Amino acid sequence: MRPCDFGRMGKRCAHCRALYLSAETNKAGIYTTCCAKGTIALPPIPAPLGEIQTLFSGVTHESTNFLDNIRSYNVALNFASMKTTDERLFARGSSSTNRCPISALRISGAVQHFIGPLRTDAAHEPVCAQVYLLDPSAQLDHRTRMRQIERETMELLQNYILRHNRLYNRFVQMDRDLRSRQAQVPDAQIVCHAAERRPEVHSRRANAPAVDEIAFVLDGDRSAVSRDIVVRHAPGQGGSLRSISNLHRFRDPLQFTLLLNGEPDGHCLDLMRIDPA
Repeated sequence: MRPCDFGRMGKRCAHCRALYLSAETNKAGIYTTCCAKGTIALPPIPAPLGEIQTLFSGVTHESTNFLDNIRSYNVALNFASMKTTDERLFARGSSSTNRCPISALRISGAVQHFIGPLRTDAAHEPVCAQVYLLDPSAQLDHRTRMRQIERETMELLQNYILRHNRLYNRFVQMDRDLRSRQAQVPDAQIVCHAAERRPEVHSRRANAPAVDEIAFVLDGDRSAVSRDIVVRHAPGQGGSLRSISNLHRFRDPLQFTLLLNGEPDGHCLDLMRIDPA
């Protein structure tokens, strides 16, 4: 494969300071796809806490291994899966055949994100969010099967997520709530709403939690819209893979676990434009 060089990502948006390539500008030489000329104000991505900051430094053996294999670490810690029509991974390195200074993934075609049931059956290995419902030592054993992953680094990252990631707490709570209702309502499922809703939106909603972003619904309930994430407890409930809408605010935190760590929300359907002046 011939190398493809777009030059350095050294240009900055005058409004939000996002980095971009010269070829990404419009005909007027302006880059607008980040903040629409300052009319969209997104919350900054929080910096990783001190316990894992050294992994991003690139000055120790552990950080070098982490940066060289950062996609493998992120995949092992994902809550959701990603599928593409075509993808090629350019690994970080400096050999004569690999001059890419960073790990890069080239994707052609559509990108889709999926989430499955919270629990798997005995015939299948747990994946994605299902792994988080194992005990911590079993989680670590499962994630370190990948050849590139070092156990001590993965243990540090896993403990970081178990302590600080709000999506992990949500999945644990969803699993606990679904198990407690399984005997009375075996076909119950949980809907994570793409946009915030009040508990009184739908009369068939049962025992809605205090927060308005998740709620129980019965099988066949149509209160969930196409952008919502529907989570079932087990494969036997018809809980095959469900697509995650690109407009759902949890889509990015579910996929980019290390970058976002559950904060902030991704897309916000209610985000209003502002006056950049």
